[in-house]
Amino acid sequence: MRILFYGGREWGYSQDLYNHVFKLMGAKQHKTKVGVDLRYIAEAMSQEFDLIWCEGEASHVACLLHYLSKTYTLGPLKGLYRSGKAKIISRFHYHDVKPYLEEFTWKAIMALTYSDQAVCVSEYWRREIMKFLPVFKDFVDIKIVHNGVDTTKYVPNYGAKENKTIFYLAITDRRKRLHLLIQAMKYLKDWKLYIGGKGKDFEVTTEEWEDRTVPPEYRGSKTYWEWCHKLSEPYTNQIQWTGFLSEEEKIKMYQRATVFCLPSRIESWGVTPMEAMACGTPAVVPDVGGLPEFVPQRQLLPVTPTPKQIAQKIIEVQNHSEWNDINRKIAQTYDWKETAKEVRTVIDNVMNFN
Repeated sequence: MRILFYGGREWGYSQDLYNHVFKLMGAKQHKTKVGVDLRYIAEAMSQEFDLIWCEGEASHVACLLHYLSKTYTLGPLKGLYRSGKAKIISRFHYHDVKPYLEEFTWKAIMALTYSDQAVCVSEYWRREIMKFLPVFKDFVDIKIVHNGVDTTKYVPNYGAKENKTIFYLAITDRRKRLHLLIQAMKYLKDWKLYIGGKGKDFEVTTEEWEDRTVPPEYRGSKTYWEWCHKLSEPYTNQIQWTGFLSEEEKIKMYQRATVFCLPSRIESWGVTPMEAMACGTPAVVPDVGGLPEFVPQRQLLPVTPTPKQIAQKIIEVQNHSEWNDINRKIAQTYDWKETAKEVRTVIDNVMNFN
């Protein structure tokens, strides 16, 4: 089967899915591009594919080209579109459904209408998209394809485990609510916090997710990152900023940590909590988005936690070392091999449907 994987850049949900699943299937990748993607149009028209798997907002380009090739006015040009018979599968995974739909409503409608199969990364995404676009509820059957984790690489090393150590990792904007974790150090006097990653240059959000605990002057992505650094100054003996980490360094930090904490206000799934759990490190996260679909209930924070509540939950998790193995076992059920099975089931159903 000739498959074109349309999505991904250098990192992220889409690139991970290609690297761990579609690349092994022999699929060709066309990475997404901001703006009109003329290279994709040229590739889809000049080469013949049986299946085009689209990630995120890239799907609208594939669906639009597919639709136009079937219209009456373009009938004589059908022969130039060599992938005209290809099936199209579109997967949604933007971190928050509402701003995605507000920003890209017509793209989502195009993908839902003209894809042969719509797919989401989590039950949260499927539920929310039907809430915001209820017209599709009766005739669009959205399937789930999770992002996975390599449980042969992300493994526990309990000999490296350090006591009273917290690890945070993200490309940080206000959505991650890092400031709450830093402020929680007030109640964690003898703990260490390692902050990995970097600041984000932009973010798309909605008013309902706006965090009122962030002063207005620090609500820009760059200024928020600077503010978090300023908040950490009283805790120089407790907080270490690691900056960017290689995959090997990241795994070692997961293995060292007592607890992984990501106090995000919304996550469509949650790659870093899953990676931490695969390393036998319990993830402490809010009860939002797709996170409660795999993080145990007893490790969940309130939707809008206070710094004190974050500290209390971290201490609670530390007191239950048996949760380390429980988290590892959960992560193993989301290994990339399981994701590959989900992908193959979706593809087989689409290709065998007449």
